[in-house]
Amino acid sequence: KEIMAIEPGLYHVSLTDDQGCTWIAGPLVISPVGDTEPDSIEITVEGRIIACAGADITLSGPPGAQAYLWSNGDTTSTIVSVSGGEYSLQAEYICSTLSTDTVTITILDPNDLIVVNDTILGGGVGELIATGDSVLWFSDPDGQNTLASGPVFVTPSVDTTTTFFAQQTKIIPGEHLTAGQLDHTGLTLYNSSQSNGALRFDVFTRFIIDSVLVITTFEGERTVLIIDENVDTIYRQTFAVDSGKTYLPLNVWMEPGLDYLMTTDRLTNQASFGVNSPRLFRSDRDFVYPFTVHDVLSITGTQSSQQFYYYFYDWHITREDQYCEGDLIPVQVVVVDTSSATYSPQIEPLDVIPNPAEDYVSVGGAQFLAQATAVSVYDARGIAVGGWQIDVQTGRLLIGRLTEGMYFVRVLRGNKTYIGQFIKM
Repeated sequence: KEIMAIEPGLYHVSLTDDQGCTWIAGPLVISPVGDTEPDSIEITVEGRIIACAGADITLSGPPGAQAYLWSNGDTTSTIVSVSGGEYSLQAEYICSTLSTDTVTITILDPNDLIVVNDTILGGGVGELIATGDSVLWFSDPDGQNTLASGPVFVTPSVDTTTTFFAQQTKIIPGEHLTAGQLDHTGLTLYNSSQSNGALRFDVFTRFIIDSVLVITTFEGERTVLIIDENVDTIYRQTFAVDSGKTYLPLNVWMEPGLDYLMTTDRLTNQASFGVNSPRLFRSDRDFVYPFTVHDVLSITGTQSSQQFYYYFYDWHITREDQYCEGDLIPVQVVVVDTSSATYSPQIEPLDVIPNPAEDYVSVGGAQFLAQATAVSVYDARGIAVGGWQIDVQTGRLLIGRLTEGMYFVRVLRGNKTYIGQFIKM
């Protein structure tokens, strides 16, 4: 038998056989389709949105949709090993189609370092250039002997062609995140006078707890404790807490580990209020454990139950900086033997335009620079300066970071030296 369920509600079915025996099945709940569909959706990112090349990043849509369409054409609910770019998602439900905001994934490649060799006559010091973020110079390909740092490296004196090595490191600043219940919820404010509660949490990666929020109507000192799984107190700090909402600047680094406890010191509470309780707000309803920040932190409960959320709201944390280290790239000081009969040095003028200049100058074009063995910029005193970059695609020197004044450009190509000058405005 079949019936048409016209109205949402609770339905049962009873069956009676020819012997008069009755069976009742159910209940079956009929809900409007729209009630089960979300009002909005968002993309869940597993991994960092700014990451080193080769990092494993996964983007996931919400569960329960009928169909998915990502901006890159994928039609699965989850896409893995994503590359850099912008991603958005359309999710199709029975009654509606919803779209997410755009998530931008940035991949940093530490091997995009641009290096410039130097050519010197007969021997002496060379001037090597590596245009990148944070550059270290080494004398060996294994990176065991560090010589200098920075984009310009004045080498030790050499009398034969010598290879040095440059390595770029790109820094991903630690993300600022929030965790935990944002504010108090519930019908009551405080726990019993003899109770001193604690939050239990797990740490998955190194981060710093910048601050936590506490709420009270009792002014006085509280001592915050963090206890590890070995019951060792790894953090203790006393704060003067005013009535109302106060953010406590913990500024404590947390190492990966399980079953940490954040609580207060009972002796300080007794000295301040005459009871074990810290007289801080705690929640008794309208929250659900765990409070998790993916691959960073999970606040899993209390030291005894899941019934309460004790004291420490709106955690502000900062992940540790991440470093993307590149390969060691060879850079040479080429020593030209001036006694050779084939050596015939020539000095040619170099057109530098525009002149004066503010942001860039062109020096012969892209092909001209591509064939150069060394490019140097000197100030009016003849001292080599950094703070400029080569745009190899346009044949320009980017000089926006130089201070105002007169500068000289030297370009070596084969046995010719090209020299020009410009004024930085």
